[in-house]
Amino acid sequence: MPYALLDDRHTTDPVWSQLAEGKASRIVVVRDAYVCLMTAAASHMTDGYLTAAMVTAALAEHSAADRRSLPITLSESVLGLPPKLHRPDDECACIPRGWDDGWDFYIHEFLKRNPSRKEKHLRDAKRSDLADSDLKALVLHRDGPYCRYCWSGPLSNKLGAAKFSEAAQLRVTYDHVDPEAPAQPDGSNLVVSCQRCNQAKGRCTPDVAGMPVLPAVRAEDVAALPVNFRGKYTVLGLPSEALDHPFNQRRIDDESADQSPGPINDSISDPAGSSGDRRDPQMDPADDFRDEYRAAHPRIGLLSLSGSGRVGQPVVRSAPALPEPCGPGLPFTPSVPVSYSCKPPTPSEGARP
Repeated sequence: MPYALLDDRHTTDPVWSQLAEGKASRIVVVRDAYVCLMTAAASHMTDGYLTAAMVTAALAEHSAADRRSLPITLSESVLGLPPKLHRPDDECACIPRGWDDGWDFYIHEFLKRNPSRKEKHLRDAKRSDLADSDLKALVLHRDGPYCRYCWSGPLSNKLGAAKFSEAAQLRVTYDHVDPEAPAQPDGSNLVVSCQRCNQAKGRCTPDVAGMPVLPAVRAEDVAALPVNFRGKYTVLGLPSEALDHPFNQRRIDDESADQSPGPINDSISDPAGSSGDRRDPQMDPADDFRDEYRAAHPRIGLLSLSGSGRVGQPVVRSAPALPEPCGPGLPFTPSVPVSYSCKPPTPSEGARP
């Protein structure tokens, strides 16, 4: 059922004394009127909004004069604080989505302590899911008696949880994967969970909690699970906490099985590579030098780069150095014999001629 929550300091709030002008009897009347308005907004699930008719009905036990004056009194701002009851012209960050048409008042910070209509409907739907025995049986048949967050199991509520903490962890619970959505008719948003994982995840999503939903345990996975409690049960942590978790090993095995051998691109057995081009300018710069020089000097031939290094001519790792002219402006024409008449260097003093 709808309810209204009040702050623990509600009765001692100095605002009431200011609104009642210090009169003790009036303080009780003003404070009680505020509680009546809170209850009316909660019962009608209006998220804190009230109409004038709703205010009049909520203050039905007050006098006619109070029904007219109390809404005005609660709309006053005292002690530099926002009013307890907002009017359409007020601007306050507590008003959730601006001011909706058709409403005359809004209770200050109503949603700070009270659930909204959406939150109440979600809470009721989730409670209905956990009370549906057929839905839980469907989920248990799909997931098996193993936690979908840590693979602990088989889960059972018949273990003596008073003597062993592990037994308390192995209790069967059901968790909504997305805390902001119900289980759905097919149970797609509901999974089997051990008590520890359910409490650790809380109202967070799996991504926020760091607890991704694991695939359901298969028959071959059960055989690989370690038995570490009472010779029958498995108590595990999260896969993210232990590299040797069975789920991590299963994932490695599945990835290894899915990998198919790709094409071999070995530079030793296939020097041409997959493209069929044996030339690699970065690996053999002499190839580029040969093409460029032959294009500039078609009558000049370079040494052929052949041989394996074991027999035949030695392998030339770089292009041969070309002779340099001895003087500036002297052209290099290999087709005509060239005589160099460079003057030998003058011997230094003390050197033998």
